[in-house]
Amino acid sequence: MKKLFLLILITVSFSADFSYDTDSDIYGFQFRVVGAELTNAYGGAAEEAGFQISYNTTSGVIVAFSLSGNSIPAGQGTLINFDYTNGNQPCIEELILSGENGSDIVFDMDTCLSFVEVCHGIDGCNLGNILYLTDSDIYGFQFEITNAEIINIYDGASNEAGFQISYNTSTGMVVAFSMQGDYIPAGNGTLLKIEYVGDPCINNLILSGNNGNNIESYISDCMSIVEGCENMDECGICNGNGYSCAICEELSEWGCNSNPYCDWLSETVSCSGLSSSQCNAADGCTWTSSGGGDYGGGGSSYCSGGTGEINGACFEALCENLIQNECEIDSECEWTEEMQFENCYGVAWNESNCEEFEGCEWSCSWIWDSTLWQDVWSCDCEGQYQADNGYCAEIEILGCMDPYAENYNPDANTNDDSCDYGALGTLSFQNYNYINNTLEVHMDCEFDVSNFEFTVEGLDITSFYGGTSENAEFNITLDGNTITGSSTTDNNIPSNSGLLMILNYESNDSQICFEESSITTYIGIVYEAVLDPCVVPGCTDLLGCNYNENATDSNGTCSYPYCDGSCDSGAELDECGVCNGEGIPDWACDCDNNILDCYGECGGATVIDECGICDGENIDCCPGDMNDDDAMDILDVIALVDALIELVWPSNEIYCSDFNNDQILDIIDIIIMVESILHGSPRYDLAEMSYANLINNNGQVSIDSDGYIAGIQIVLSHDNDFDIELTQDALISNYKTNGNTTNIIIAGLNSNQLFKTNHNFKIEHIIAGNSLGQINLEIPSEISISNAYPNPFNPSTSIDIHLPYDSFVDLSIYNIMGQRVQILHSGIMNSGTNKITWNASNITSGIYFIKFESDNTIKTQKVLLVK
Repeated sequence: MKKLFLLILITVSFSADFSYDTDSDIYGFQFRVVGAELTNAYGGAAEEAGFQISYNTTSGVIVAFSLSGNSIPAGQGTLINFDYTNGNQPCIEELILSGENGSDIVFDMDTCLSFVEVCHGIDGCNLGNILYLTDSDIYGFQFEITNAEIINIYDGASNEAGFQISYNTSTGMVVAFSMQGDYIPAGNGTLLKIEYVGDPCINNLILSGNNGNNIESYISDCMSIVEGCENMDECGICNGNGYSCAICEELSEWGCNSNPYCDWLSETVSCSGLSSSQCNAADGCTWTSSGGGDYGGGGSSYCSGGTGEINGACFEALCENLIQNECEIDSECEWTEEMQFENCYGVAWNESNCEEFEGCEWSCSWIWDSTLWQDVWSCDCEGQYQADNGYCAEIEILGCMDPYAENYNPDANTNDDSCDYGALGTLSFQNYNYINNTLEVHMDCEFDVSNFEFTVEGLDITSFYGGTSENAEFNITLDGNTITGSSTTDNNIPSNSGLLMILNYESNDSQICFEESSITTYIGIVYEAVLDPCVVPGCTDLLGCNYNENATDSNGTCSYPYCDGSCDSGAELDECGVCNGEGIPDWACDCDNNILDCYGECGGATVIDECGICDGENIDCCPGDMNDDDAMDILDVIALVDALIELVWPSNEIYCSDFNNDQILDIIDIIIMVESILHGSPRYDLAEMSYANLINNNGQVSIDSDGYIAGIQIVLSHDNDFDIELTQDALISNYKTNGNTTNIIIAGLNSNQLFKTNHNFKIEHIIAGNSLGQINLEIPSEISISNAYPNPFNPSTSIDIHLPYDSFVDLSIYNIMGQRVQILHSGIMNSGTNKITWNASNITSGIYFIKFESDNTIKTQKVLLVK
């Protein structure tokens, strides 16, 4: 029997999410899916924003944008979903992000399917990689970034190895190392990521291996670090000249003769003038050394024997055997015009040479050679010394050989203990607070610091705290106005780390100055820091009555002329703009002495009829009967609530429900109606209330009081995208939003909760009460800041800021080194309650400080980012 096999091919489809995290609104994007076969693209924030989504299954390209100018709001989430087949792991490449007006959004792909915006909208900012290629493990490095402004440096193999990364945006200096001895393994990859403006290039590179050994390296293409030598000569010496590094003994005759620093000796040589090594290598020559050295008197050293035989050998040429131009380019030799002295014997071997030198004399004598039975003359150069006015000698260069010294001499080969160390850093004052009596001291040194001492005059210092000195667990003492700090562990204060400490003081003089300092680096260099100029606190505003032309820092004490132009009269403008006037009378509604009519129109002529109806016809009415069914019930309450939540309140029959006869329809009248329906009549036996406060805790708005509050009416102003959730624990809770205004009515409250919202708002009008009447509800009249919530957090936390009036606000994030890592808000902030959220997706885990500054208020709170 034949068997029939049926092969069924099944294609399995998978889906993936492409995530985003941005500070900017996204107006369009384009990318390619690689590593898988694209089959569909849909959903995510792109679809929610109404983007037109197009894709090509062949090329894997996805394009999305809006034809109506819509955008994906700044934040984080899923940008788009896509389906794919073949089961491989897809990745995103060739991503392009468009911001407003077609501007580029700079980003960093933190995973294969997610990205985060970098550069924070700074014009001209780009993201780049600093690369490395080494055969050695890297234990630390230092270099300078030129031709560009550093915005941020982070991540890469340095971060993975736990390196402490420090950089100075002013000098471009970057330093990184591990306090625990960790290292970057040999290999290649991204050393650091850098956000920058300009055209960066690495200079002055120092690469450290194990035990602080220097790794010879060079810079390739401005941003790549490569171990090795960029210019290696044929002898294998970095930046060598190809000759001086050669080993003479290993050269052939041709190579030896081609090298001016080597001498080839043939089979037969004259013993006279040979060096000791050459003399000893020649058969027939003898080296004689009898003390006194080669220079001066007291002895002689020379090669004797007439001639000798060497079977071809190459020797290193001595300095004294080099001609002038060879001598002058040899780093180990120098040409001198000083007098050179040598023994006459063994140097000049003929009459003409001998007679050239002062102190030498040529002589000949007759001797009898019995073997030959003939006369033999013996001639030689005799005398003590000969002199020559030009010779090549081994050089000795004295100088400072420490490259960290101010007078470092790179050519010196002998240290003469002359090293001089100038200032390697600065001490400066920053962020004076004359209200809280605090002052920051910043220290920026080119190297890590193990000890410091400085004196401040003009402050009555009481204590100190915070900064890098506290983080490094330094032992710090205060003696008068002199502060001394020293390391108690292996920790040092990192280079260029900024905030050293914060000083508390009781009082200050007319000027505050650094008097002196002594800083010791971790390698033992002691120097006097460049000290900040003296600070003169005072009024720096030319318009101030107490303007101080010598002041260098405003201490908030400026006083200004009164409305009459004087500095001491006390005259003020009244409500009508009259200097020192009496303002609007209590019975009037404007500066023209008009009064309000029953419609609330200033200067109007409408009056109330006998039924309490404004502009009525004196027809009998049932109080509270809003629907004219001759009864007051819940239907009338609802009708009245609907009337009150209208942004323009109705005026017809308004006083039929004015139960407290205050000639205005508000929440008090609704409270009396609800009380009458629920209890038969208003409750007037309620306990007296001593306080009632409105509380806003991270958008959760409630009332704190020691009595019963039956209802509340609130008018809020806000941005267009406002939404709100009212309490359900009340008989009546309703609101209406029109544009930038929301009117809220809540009656029959059974709890203290009112509403919650995630948006900024300002309370324009508020009325609260019970059947006894209106209650004075206190709302924050001063600047208040809620605690960050959640805390600890990942990746976002929020705080609420309440301002009694529009103010300039600076809200920034600082790390434990005192460095500002992000600005959340800097500019005018509207009065009311404002919610600010910090998204720290691109920030490393750790302790950070949220610092708030507005007018004379400075508040700081600590948060913990845990990833």
